[in-house]
Amino acid sequence: MTDDVELQGTTSEADDTELDALRQAAEAGDPDAMLELGLKLRAEGQFEEAEQWLRGAADAGDERALFPLGALRFAAGDTDEAERLFTSAAEAGDVDGMYNLGVLMHLRRDLGDAKRWYARAAEAGDVRGASGLARVAEERNDVEEAARWYREAAEAGVADAMFDLGRLLERVGELEEAEQWFARARAAGHRVDRD
Repeated sequence: MTDDVELQGTTSEADDTELDALRQAAEAGDPDAMLELGLKLRAEGQFEEAEQWLRGAADAGDERALFPLGALRFAAGDTDEAERLFTSAAEAGDVDGMYNLGVLMHLRRDLGDAKRWYARAAEAGDVRGASGLARVAEERNDVEEAARWYREAAEAGVADAMFDLGRLLERVGELEEAEQWFARARAAGHRVDRD
C-alpha cells in the first residue's frame, strides 16, 4: 500500500551538498525546500527526519506533502493518521491519496468507501483505481463488473490486471480468452502460476 520506497546506498558528495542546501532553506522556513528535503530523505530511508520535513511542509500549507506523509504514517502502523492525511490529500485532488485511501478502506473491509475512493482515482485517470474497483466487485461476486474494471486496467498495460482478468475468465469458463490474457500477462513480465 505504501508507495514504493527505494532504499539507496551512500550519497555522493554532490548529493550531500544538495541536501545541505535544501536543509538550510528548509530550516529558514521554505516549504518547497521542506517538501523536497523530506522526499529525498524518504528515498534514502531516513524516515524520521523525512517525516519531520514533510510535516513542516504540510503544516505550512503545502498539500503535496500530505500523501507522502500519510504513506510514512501508514508504514509506521498509524493507520488513523494515514487515513486523515490520505483524505486531506484526496480532497485536494491528489490521485495517490485517492487510491491509497481506497486501499486503506479495503484493508478495513469497508468496501463501500473503498469503491468510492477507487472510483475517484479511476475517474482521475489512475488505472490502479480500476484494478481496485475490480477487486471490490469480485469480492462482491459481481463478475461482470469485475471483468469490466480488470479489462480497463489490463488494456492500459497493467500486468496484474491482465493476470486477474485471465483468472476471472478461467473461473467462469471463458478459457480461450483467459489464455489470451495469461499470455499477455506473461509477455508483460507477470509470473503466471495458476496452481
